[in-house]
Amino acid sequence: MLKDTIKAHGSNNPCSKEIKGADRITYDYTISHRTDEDRTKLNREEIYFSDVAKFYKNVENLKEAKIHCRETIYNFDRDLSLKDYAYFGVFSELHLNGLIKTINNYSFKYENEELDKNKELCLLKFLTKGGTTGNHAVKSSPFIFFDIDVKIKEGKEENVNLYHDEKLNQMVYDFMESISVLIWRSNSGKGMAGILYVPFLNSKDNKAHLKVGEDIYAYINENLKVPCQIEFDDAQSRFRQLRNIAPQKDINGNAKTVEINDNYFEFHVVAKENIEAVKDKNNLQNYNANNVELSVFQRFNLDNLCEDLLVGYFEEQSRNTNTIRYRRIGGNNNNSLTVYTDTNTFKHWSGRIKGFKPYDLLLDLQFDQDETAAAKYVNELYTVQNNNIVEISPYISTTDFKGMHFDEPSPLKVWFLMQQGLSKDEAEKK
Repeated sequence: MLKDTIKAHGSNNPCSKEIKGADRITYDYTISHRTDEDRTKLNREEIYFSDVAKFYKNVENLKEAKIHCRETIYNFDRDLSLKDYAYFGVFSELHLNGLIKTINNYSFKYENEELDKNKELCLLKFLTKGGTTGNHAVKSSPFIFFDIDVKIKEGKEENVNLYHDEKLNQMVYDFMESISVLIWRSNSGKGMAGILYVPFLNSKDNKAHLKVGEDIYAYINENLKVPCQIEFDDAQSRFRQLRNIAPQKDINGNAKTVEINDNYFEFHVVAKENIEAVKDKNNLQNYNANNVELSVFQRFNLDNLCEDLLVGYFEEQSRNTNTIRYRRIGGNNNNSLTVYTDTNTFKHWSGRIKGFKPYDLLLDLQFDQDETAAAKYVNELYTVQNNNIVEISPYISTTDFKGMHFDEPSPLKVWFLMQQGLSKDEAEKK
């Protein structure tokens, strides 16, 4: 069982009079798995994934988007070739069947060459509008990624037994294939990654995705008949986790196809809610619905702990009474950050992350210093309605466009309409 923590919003309201003090809600997660008829039905034709430009930065128009260029890899599951540039960072939106065809076409296209890793297929497990950050997401998916690295590099040894023992490596691959929706090999041919089915994860809450994922990885090791203990990369279950997919090859270097596993496991999650009072030392004030004079940025800083905003980006190294030291995930020891829990502030020792408050972490980690986008997000997060502050959910509806289902408004749908001569504004109104 694993506990996750988020700031309490009372009756969906961070300033509700029903909440006395700055309470927080914690969740205890219990994991189990289902097979066969007990599983929730998985729709292979529902669009869940975005194939994105890995290093995309928000741009204003299609002409600038062409700088995020790569070769056309596939024809998006039908007789229509897509352009070789990303529209607001998105090359294409994919359902599971389309993803399978994409990977297979892509593997045969690059069968006889070594592909630069930065030009590989790169997936997000959500649909987006206007960009590729988690805050641009308009639809989540019921999946988490998993990644099993197999390395013996100095200072970075992972699953060493799978590096030296090819038979055991294949046994682990076969086992993960038996419980996953989809699995593929890494560039080295020794590592492996794939997709697990978790219907519980239907929100954009990064902490829930990360913590539930960690608990599922632990559940696999502790409760299923694994060939050996597996060292999973816990960061792979983050909500906004970029997932590279290498061209698939067999042991002779020839292109190899992948397919969906019809016997996948459903990982079932039950959450138990608890309410905990947050001590005043964490700088979370006891304010009520009449505090409308506070700016949205002040409210954000009051509602959020620095340590919560670091989840998925930095890993804890040590803690004492008033400080927690972190290191950037995948970074070196010099990329460290300290949180001061008595004041709910932080210091990034390299100085790259400017500021010291929760909002400064949001701006850097989730918006890559895009001040306009971050300010818009925080302003939309809080709006005054009848003296209450409520959260605004993205507008989501589904439409059908030439036999394809899109999240409205879909970047891909807009792109199609623009190819037919419509302006961007006209296309977005359709």
